[in-house]
Amino acid sequence: MNYLYHLYIEFLSKHGISQIFGDITFYAIPLVIIFVALLIVILALVLIERKLLGFFTQRKGPNRVGIWGVLQTVADAFKLLCKENVTPKGVDRVLFNLAPILIFIPIPVALGLIPYSSEFTFMDFGTNLLLYVAIATLPVLCILLGGWASNNKYSLMGAMRNVSQILAYELPIAFTVLSVATLASSLNLTQITLAQSSKYGVLGWYILPCIIGFVIMFISILAELNRCPFDLPEAESELICGYNTEYSGMRFAMFY
Repeated sequence: MNYLYHLYIEFLSKHGISQIFGDITFYAIPLVIIFVALLIVILALVLIERKLLGFFTQRKGPNRVGIWGVLQTVADAFKLLCKENVTPKGVDRVLFNLAPILIFIPIPVALGLIPYSSEFTFMDFGTNLLLYVAIATLPVLCILLGGWASNNKYSLMGAMRNVSQILAYELPIAFTVLSVATLASSLNLTQITLAQSSKYGVLGWYILPCIIGFVIMFISILAELNRCPFDLPEAESELICGYNTEYSGMRFAMFY
């Protein structure tokens, strides 16, 4: 990390740019790049998922906005940006508005803990794996908070069954993460990543000795994303959306 910093400052000094500018932008520029890349990946994956689901159910999927419907997710994003944030009567206004903000905060923090290379990571603690797991559990409280603050029985019941599903697979995820940390003999994400480097390439990854854990983690990811067959919290068959039924606009998007 220090090597990249000095290299960046040296590059700026050659072009007559002050070190203060480098101190400010050294963390800001990579963070912006990561967020932009993340948004592009999300838009692409949502489109691919819709296309695949359309194929599985013998439908065409998105095909109106842009060539082959590739701009459909972009249109949906603009729609959510432009829609009014409606606050129903009877809700707890403070908690109702706070829940979607609190559920979004752990995302940039978790992104800062991920080691993007052996040299570049935002927060490199000795036990950042435990911090990552702790931060990943915070959205559970926000979901329950949003359902409770909505003052709606559908929202409250939707929040309760979403939380119950999350708790059902949090323990398997914890055991899977613990097995990887045991093999790497470290709770540092950078060290865990470097421990899997091998001259044999993919064969050095822990997916082989932890193949059962990999399958469990994959199933847990499906449950985390509320994808079939774990789509009960989505409540699509009931024409509501569970805990975020009363939310609209960007507050709904932040939950999503």
